[in-house]
Amino acid sequence: MVNSYYPHSVCTTWHVKHTGEVFLIHVFRKKLEYPQLFKACKQLIEKYQPDVILIEASPAGRPLIQSLLEYKVLLSRVFPITPITDKLTRLYTHTFVLELGLVRVDSTATWLEDFRKELTRFPKSKYDDQVDSVSQFLYFYHSWLGTPRWGIKVLTHNIHGQSLLNEDFSL
Repeated sequence: MVNSYYPHSVCTTWHVKHTGEVFLIHVFRKKLEYPQLFKACKQLIEKYQPDVILIEASPAGRPLIQSLLEYKVLLSRVFPITPITDKLTRLYTHTFVLELGLVRVDSTATWLEDFRKELTRFPKSKYDDQVDSVSQFLYFYHSWLGTPRWGIKVLTHNIHGQSLLNEDFSL
């Protein structure tokens, strides 16, 4: 049984289209110990076939990074992320992507209500794990993808069928 004091592990899965539009296609959020986290990560990688895997280089994230780098096929896809500012600054620096309506989500997604609550209540929300994952993706989107490399899928991990993607996400 996972200790209730463990933070949630969060993985957000993004699809960046050739047009520059961004789709948040999945949010995984669960309290897991490392063996279950590694298994869940492998399942998400198999399901979504990401081109890029961003993982926070935290004490909890480093073992996951090392384990994934053992798979040669993932060597060029795993990117450790080391946050350099506080959570509030990291998110607010890149919210213009959300405000411009460039991010779309499936309005019927089962995770959407919890996701929205956390983002819109931040920094006063009880949890901020999803905020971290979003801010890490937005940093990547803005800095690395500033040089157009569209048409990729990105898995963003924060550790402590088809649907119509038709709804603008706005704060």
